[in-house]
Amino acid sequence: MARNAEKAQSMLFRFHASQAASGGYLSLTQQRRPKAVSTVDSVPAAEKWRGQVLRDVSRKVTKIQDESLSDYQIRELNDEINRLMREKWMWEKRIRDLGGPNYMRGQGSVFDEQGREVPGGGKGYR
Repeated sequence: MARNAEKAQSMLFRFHASQAASGGYLSLTQQRRPKAVSTVDSVPAAEKWRGQVLRDVSRKVTKIQDESLSDYQIRELNDEINRLMREKWMWEKRIRDLGGPNYMRGQGSVFDEQGREVPGGGKGYR
């Protein structure tokens, strides 16, 4: 098996890199997620970064459920999850501003037997 350094010098790799550079195509997997969401100007790119944030949140939620973690580690993971949730909200706002789908729509209202709206009913756990 060839090493990564050898693969990077192959003709096919260099051809694809030159085609990507001339066509203006940049792979999102090779880039870091931008800190400022306002720098992204296309809906597909913003949705890609939102998806990456969702994967990170999912990974950390799975990790936080480990019973062997200390209180300090749980707090750290919780802080990271909260930061990622804020970032997810910013990406969703940016996607909506660019004319993409509205991922921030509410879950709807909850109604009682008489058809009246229950205050705070659709907001999850309290």
